[in-house]
Amino acid sequence: MEDYSFSISGEVENASSDVVTLYKLIGDGEELVIDKAPAKNGNFTLQGDIILPSEAYILYGQEYIIPFFLDSDEMKILANTEISFEGHGTKVLRPHIIGSESNMVYQDYLMRLETLQKESEFLALDTVIDNYILAVNANDTMGVEKLKHAMENKYLLTEKKVDSLRAKIVLEYPESIVSPYIMMHEGMGLNDQSFSLSEMIHIFESFEPYLVGTHYYEEGKNLIKRIEKTTIGQIAPAFTLPMPDGSSLSLSDYKGSYVFLDFWAYWCGPCTDDFPALKQVYEDYHKMGFEIIGISDDPDVRPWKEAIAEHSLPWPQGIVFVDKTFSETVSELYNVTYLPTTYLIDREGTIIEKKLNANHLRKILSERITDNKEIDKAE
Repeated sequence: MEDYSFSISGEVENASSDVVTLYKLIGDGEELVIDKAPAKNGNFTLQGDIILPSEAYILYGQEYIIPFFLDSDEMKILANTEISFEGHGTKVLRPHIIGSESNMVYQDYLMRLETLQKESEFLALDTVIDNYILAVNANDTMGVEKLKHAMENKYLLTEKKVDSLRAKIVLEYPESIVSPYIMMHEGMGLNDQSFSLSEMIHIFESFEPYLVGTHYYEEGKNLIKRIEKTTIGQIAPAFTLPMPDGSSLSLSDYKGSYVFLDFWAYWCGPCTDDFPALKQVYEDYHKMGFEIIGISDDPDVRPWKEAIAEHSLPWPQGIVFVDKTFSETVSELYNVTYLPTTYLIDREGTIIEKKLNANHLRKILSERITDNKEIDKAE
């Protein structure tokens, strides 16, 4: 893969001499230092090579952050310490960037996002998060549980607004390499909770033809192909996974039963909150030809086993390993981009429902396997 060379000259007004550090974001909250240089009276130069263009930021001293999109252009970044907004422990400067068409699009997105985040729903989420932290620090168990649910609900509401903004802006800039990046790596990314399959296809077909073959465009198209394979009506992809005792389980072992795939993790509140109702569904329908396969989306074995014991989960459990001996991974096969992710598979191995909780699951099972004909099949 060809490297991208970049050169950045910067000028920050009203800034003292300090050190600037260039960070590239590489996913999952991780970041990589790309370059570091002295800044004399606000002036600095950064340069180097990157494998892929991506979101980045410059840390000026320890006080200011300048967000931008790092690509192969030669660019000049202008900012002013007196024009900023508060971030998490730092002041975020809104730069004016010369010489980079990519950053014209990216800065437009960031400014609209900043405006959106001033709306009441986002401010309410900030308040709930602050109260949640206070409750945790005060060991207020009931308060933590109540605020956790409120936080999750408000988070989903705000993310839907961000998703709408992302879709709107990329359709306004179908020629920009930043647009596929925004769809894949901003907000909740590209997933079938945020967008329908037809919406995803429409967005990527709207991009200019010369983006075909670029990394983020191809990343999106490949993800759409995987999502197409796990839509309702498709045969569920086969897999084999390790179980807590070291043995393995395969989806094919449960052919002839209705199978509920439950992707979860020990740290996922909405996942574990549904366990009591899910256990009751399992007790009521298991003998009629119904099975659950729990799949941990976190490869950390010890807390996974502890959570299984803590919640007394009676159904088979597998875990997604990075080791390709076992899977692609299964999370990739089933496009797990949020938790919980669930699928219901019929006796013939066909996906018949997605994104359902225990109550929805019970309703479907009551319609499908309570008549004598279906019970006889299970026996």
